[in-house]
Amino acid sequence: MTSLLRRWWQDDQGQDLVEYMLLGLTVGFASLVVMNTFGDVMKTVYDSWDSGTQAIWEPQDPQP
Repeated sequence: MTSLLRRWWQDDQGQDLVEYMLLGLTVGFASLVVMNTFGDVMKTVYDSWDSGTQAIWEPQDPQP
């Protein structure tokens, strides 16, 4: 039993695939968190900008 565990521990075949999978999962999770936060921030900034520009806009009287 110990020789089987030792063989599994020393075998590095497929190690790159596991590392890339973990890296991909980490990047994907971080992207998901950032995009959710970034979307809320962008909405707040846009709403603030929009209400500010709407408040200063005054339409001209129509020409006869």
